[in-house]
Amino acid sequence: MEPITIGAVEIRVDERRVLVDGQPVSLGSRAFDLLLALAERRDRVATKDELLEAAWPGLVVEENNLTVQVSAIRRALGPGMVATVAGRGYRLTGVDNAAPGGPLIGNLPLGLPRLFGRDVELASLVAALDGSALLTLCGPGGIGKTLLALHAARVVQPRFTAGAWLVDLSTVTDGAAVPDTVASCLGIRWQSGRGGSMAELADALRPREALLVLDNCEHVIEAVAALALSLRGVAHGLRILSTSQEPLHIGGEELVRLSALAVPDSEATGDPLDFGAVRLFVERVRALQGAYDPDASEVADAVSICRGLDGNALAIGLAASRVPVLGSAGVRSHLSECLHWTAPGHRDVVPRHRTLHQALDWSYGLLGASSQAALRRLGVFVGGFSLEAAEHVLGPCLGNDAGAAHDHLMLLVDRSLLTVESTRRPRYRMLETTREFALRCLGDAGERDLALREHAHAMRDLCLHAARKRDLHWTWSEMPNLRAALRWALETPGDGEVAVALATYPSVLLAISGMVPEAAANLERVRHLVDRVRDPALAARYWQWVGRLGIDGRIPSSRCIETLERAAGLFEQLGDVRHLHGCRRHLAEARIRAGELDAAQREVALAIALESPATPPADRMRRLRVTGLLASERAQHRESLRLVQAALTIAEAHGIERYRLILMADMAWVQLCLGAADAAVSSLTELLVLLGDRPQMGHARGHALAGLTAALLAAGRVDEAQRGAQRTLRSLQTSNGLMARGDVFAWLAAAAGHLQVAAQVLGASERFCCDSETRRDRVGELARQRAAELIAQQLGPAEVAFWSEQGAHAASTTVVEMLERAFALRPADGSEMETR
Repeated sequence: MEPITIGAVEIRVDERRVLVDGQPVSLGSRAFDLLLALAERRDRVATKDELLEAAWPGLVVEENNLTVQVSAIRRALGPGMVATVAGRGYRLTGVDNAAPGGPLIGNLPLGLPRLFGRDVELASLVAALDGSALLTLCGPGGIGKTLLALHAARVVQPRFTAGAWLVDLSTVTDGAAVPDTVASCLGIRWQSGRGGSMAELADALRPREALLVLDNCEHVIEAVAALALSLRGVAHGLRILSTSQEPLHIGGEELVRLSALAVPDSEATGDPLDFGAVRLFVERVRALQGAYDPDASEVADAVSICRGLDGNALAIGLAASRVPVLGSAGVRSHLSECLHWTAPGHRDVVPRHRTLHQALDWSYGLLGASSQAALRRLGVFVGGFSLEAAEHVLGPCLGNDAGAAHDHLMLLVDRSLLTVESTRRPRYRMLETTREFALRCLGDAGERDLALREHAHAMRDLCLHAARKRDLHWTWSEMPNLRAALRWALETPGDGEVAVALATYPSVLLAISGMVPEAAANLERVRHLVDRVRDPALAARYWQWVGRLGIDGRIPSSRCIETLERAAGLFEQLGDVRHLHGCRRHLAEARIRAGELDAAQREVALAIALESPATPPADRMRRLRVTGLLASERAQHRESLRLVQAALTIAEAHGIERYRLILMADMAWVQLCLGAADAAVSSLTELLVLLGDRPQMGHARGHALAGLTAALLAAGRVDEAQRGAQRTLRSLQTSNGLMARGDVFAWLAAAAGHLQVAAQVLGASERFCCDSETRRDRVGELARQRAAELIAQQLGPAEVAFWSEQGAHAASTTVVEMLERAFALRPADGSEMETR
């Protein structure tokens, strides 16, 4: 079969070899098949299904296999060789990033710095230039627009008979000079010998088939837009690629917004050097330091630096330039100084890019005074913000005009100073480096204290509104802001009531998300301020949540009951029937944990007496659940199942998803008490799939995992219980519920042969029950008995007593470490770990 030649690339089909400029390149078998399929369809876009069938005939494979092989082709032949056509497939462009055989027309730089982490964006940009006469590449300063545009221009340059031309507008101060600057770059002489007009430039470019790269347009945006309009009407062979911090906003413009380089998040797996931001950092250090081979700690530093700089290419380059002097750890520790880092030794750097502060100050200077004030004020937000939060913070400086706030948000998004998630409820975010700049401007303007106060008060008001609406999604999304506002309120005299509100209202979400320690710590931090709170409803909610979080032994039962009684008294005085009903339910649960079953029954009766036809179904559902828990503790398991099922019916009928899942866990626990271990395993396994990894389900997940461990042990499936031990441990640690389920882990340790560990955990569990004034539930009692039986079979009474005593005096962290060692995964070399 004849070889296929595409530009400098030759595909020798019979030999299954690929040559570039006559030199062989390395390409795997799958990548070769894929390249051949693309070459055979080079006159059109090849769909993903076509390519999967061509490269993996007769096999069903994941689509990411296709992505991997496309990346391999791009690495071998150049990032522009294969273009991604969004929503359709891929297309062979016929050119690569290497210099083609013949001379190129234009003034593009010959030695472009390498691109990192931009393969997809480059291919998309190249493909877009096929069908768009006017393309604008937008993004914040320093994100890498110019370099990406130049690489794309270099790839498509051979397509244009009149070449590709870079017009740098960064030094142009007057929009009227834009036509002269373009003409000068293209070698066009005005007929008059002096300055020319838009019309004369259009006439000169009319016959040319060329690519015009207009770089750094934002400060002369109106003149560039006028030029593009003028040229588009007459120069039909012309393509314009502009880079700017904002669009041109003219008809026919195709907009491409460039995001930051990819950075590994805290949960990322795989090689961090596969992420563009980290790779750029390492390569920039290598360029300065020679053979730089970072070890694991230096790679971790690089990830932290790149994450702190939001993947901004300019900032990453500036950080890398300091590594030879400070080391990666030193750069990481001085990250707060990043705005004023300089770019040493590069005289070709655009002046405004010599420091990050200069780049941001350039963008800031292009804003009007009121937009500058808006940017400064929005800098107080941490980790993004909602439209409602922005309205609250911007309101005082805009006369509480919501429309004006919206206009400023739109402008700042347009100028690439904010990003927005286009969802049903939009959220806005400022890059961390931009935010640091905004805060400094806020301080320079003498507005920092006022803006931080407005931020804290806005968070308080919105948090109260979300609590009334039970809008847990909003509360969760605003947690970084709520934490920051709480810190400010605690440090600021006169804002104690704001601090109490910010500690109290988010505690609901933190608790159900499994972050009980944080919620409890926040409530404790404001305890000294509660007596000075003027709003009795807030004080009542505070005491209710102190008591509610104390259930399960987190605080002694007597204190838990005392605080709930205090809250109930305040709600009764306020005539707040619904929250009083909640307190009675919580008191019933607290008394169950204390072993006061008759008193718990009286609390249930008081809750029922508060109910009426107007009682929300959710409250009846919660009361039925507590009644079911009480029946289970009285060993009335069939009645308990009936009550929990009734509550579940309400949850399903009214779409109360979180409680539906909690009630499913309750039913499985009752199944376990009835001896139906396998049924409990099945129910809890299904439940954990439904819970997934949603952070808002942390508490329910811990409850379900503890139940699954006990059910597996009861069913004799010890190996499965051991395999899930690490996950269960982590989940219960997060929710501060580990010691409340210590007996389950003692049972698991004993069943797995870690008898000394099991005895110590039983001792710690006994101490926990004593200190917290709580009684084991039925499952806990079953676990304690089974663990004790297994231990007694192999350890003598004196040894059992010794290890139990050790556990009773061990710190909770020691108990956790002991369990982690016992259930640690086998090392990679396969050797056994010491667990006794």
